[in-house]
Amino acid sequence: MTRPETIEIMQEIEARYPNFSPSNPSKTVDVWLEEFEEFPFEVVLAGVKTFASTDTKGFPPSVGQVKDKIFSLATMNTPNVNEAWDLVQRAIADSTYHAEERFEKLPPLIQKVVGSPTTLRNWGQTDNSTIGTVIYSQFVKTYNSIYEREKEKAKIPRKVMALIENTSSALMIENKESGLH
Repeated sequence: MTRPETIEIMQEIEARYPNFSPSNPSKTVDVWLEEFEEFPFEVVLAGVKTFASTDTKGFPPSVGQVKDKIFSLATMNTPNVNEAWDLVQRAIADSTYHAEERFEKLPPLIQKVVGSPTTLRNWGQTDNSTIGTVIYSQFVKTYNSIYEREKEKAKIPRKVMALIENTSSALMIENKESGLH
């Protein structure tokens, strides 16, 4: 998003929320631009409009609230945990000889949860009772955890994420060199 587009977003918010009057409009534009610079204007506008159309409190949205709406819109077609489990169960049923193919057909989020075709194959060799209880509960817990982590990562600006990853990598190198793991 560009600076003029960010100003237009601020005007959209002001039109929907007459009480929106930042004490430092220029700084507000700078912050919103930094947070949304890698987002297309149309996506941010859709997030603002969606927030406003579902808001019942009457307060202008924060950056995080707009990002929540954008993430919700972007993941509308993501299977919920029960739909995801149904896909996994179908993959398990045909995983003895076709684990790789079945794994590749799973959506990326579910692939992260399952981990590998080998896991599918192993689950396919497990008794139904264990699949329906132990594996199911582990899947639900992991799916929800990964979904939430992906949601939070999606909200972090790429420049900040790169800084975090660089810092994390540097710390891991330091720990290896000092013998800490």
